[in-house]
Amino acid sequence: MARPKQDTTVTKRPYQKTAFTRTEYRQLARCVSDPMYFMRKFMKIQHPLKGAIPFKPYPFQEHIIKSFADNRFTIALTARQMGKSLALDTPILTPDGFVQLGDLNVGDTIYGQNGKPAKINFITDTMYDHKCYTVKFAHGETFVADEGHLWNIRLPTRKGEIVTVDTGKMKELYAKYKSISIEISKPIQFSDNETIIEPYVFGCWLGDGSSSDGRITCSKDDYYHYADKFNKKGFSVSEFRPDKRRTNTGNFNVVGLRSKLRINGLSKKIPNSMIFTSVENRLELLRGLMDTDGTVEKNGVCRFYQSNKEFIEQVRILLSSLGIKSTLRVKKTYRKDCFILTFCTTQKVCSIPRKLERMSEVKNHPKNTRFYISEILETNSVPVRCLQVDNKDHLFLAGKTLVPTHNTTCAAGFLLWKAMFTPDTTILVAANKFVQALEIMDRIRYAYENMPDFLRAGVTEYNKGTLTFDNGSKIVSRATSTDAGRGLSITLLYCLGGKTTVQVRDKITGEIKEVSLEELYDLCD
Repeated sequence: MARPKQDTTVTKRPYQKTAFTRTEYRQLARCVSDPMYFMRKFMKIQHPLKGAIPFKPYPFQEHIIKSFADNRFTIALTARQMGKSLALDTPILTPDGFVQLGDLNVGDTIYGQNGKPAKINFITDTMYDHKCYTVKFAHGETFVADEGHLWNIRLPTRKGEIVTVDTGKMKELYAKYKSISIEISKPIQFSDNETIIEPYVFGCWLGDGSSSDGRITCSKDDYYHYADKFNKKGFSVSEFRPDKRRTNTGNFNVVGLRSKLRINGLSKKIPNSMIFTSVENRLELLRGLMDTDGTVEKNGVCRFYQSNKEFIEQVRILLSSLGIKSTLRVKKTYRKDCFILTFCTTQKVCSIPRKLERMSEVKNHPKNTRFYISEILETNSVPVRCLQVDNKDHLFLAGKTLVPTHNTTCAAGFLLWKAMFTPDTTILVAANKFVQALEIMDRIRYAYENMPDFLRAGVTEYNKGTLTFDNGSKIVSRATSTDAGRGLSITLLYCLGGKTTVQVRDKITGEIKEVSLEELYDLCD
């Protein structure tokens, strides 16, 4: 079978002669001798908003890369995504609800800033004794993150540039600007699960319905709006029944609602099936809640009141899942606490005309779509972990209000440099799951495709699992197994997760032993 032709639109043809300018020749010579210069000057990584941007290594990354380049025999044992970690009790949204970060596993589904599901393809072991900070947001969310955890923040400059910084640097920037923020996520794209009851009707009952039957309290002025809306959704309603104790207030009965509530075991709380559903279903549920138990101020600011803390927290999750920032405060009264959710949005979260008219006053102000940091304080060290997701921008949502946060890597740059500028080198990228190894290969190819052509080595093989250059070097990705390195004369081994073992020969006795990388590290030490 004929070999498929190499795609030369993204790669350089093998054995192609290149005419260098004097400047290009100097650049090439420096890149060959200095991997950090190559990575800082010519390596590109993918930014979630800006696309390809220059790679900016951290000091510890430079130290490790320099050690690799200067020493033939080097073993470095580090957690991948080293340092970019959050506390184990950080809530992370999954399709089944919130799960603490410490309880997540590789293969679990969480969500990215784009609102779409993302698979976890790597999680570090629990790490200890990291320098940690408490990061507080103005809307009430709080995280504990280690010093190296990465955040995509917007600076309050004229350009409003978005930069990726670690927690330590973010603390410095906050001290300087006093106003830095993180973009809110898009509405979460849950599966379009069938709801057990019509969302708008259920929202109205939750807001102002009787807990014992299908009656809903409302203003006389709003009755005909509800009657028309309920009829369109397949529910008949009774005549309006005035409340003799109050002016202009009464109730109406929704025919068949009581039996539907009883059959489905519904009470005055929002079941998961009504949150983990389509965006439109969630909006209809919110409209029912806001039409009955919510208010809209003259300036368009929305407020939702409740005395049940568990219920108000469910409504807040509903808002967050729709990409709406909210602030929760408690109003103390002589009888019981009242919880108040406040938010601004251009989404139509009401259907009653007088409330919609007031909502039209809300302009699309950037502050409504950003989480603002209010304080960053050093705190006691806690156990932390880092996870990696398989989306392109490497952002995932954390906390009950779904704040986007970051994960990243730098291994791809050194592996690419080693293969392109060291002839006859074989590099094996091994991982517990093949998809993890392929993720590193994706970054290697991305960096290769975005560098100047005069630097690139010619390619003879270019696919998901293998990258072979015309200088005899290759990068191969495989799942970790007893045969992962069989048939390869490996120059450099890069392992992701798991307990990897290698066979070594004792110099004195000649005995061949199988040892873990940790044991090998101790032997070399």
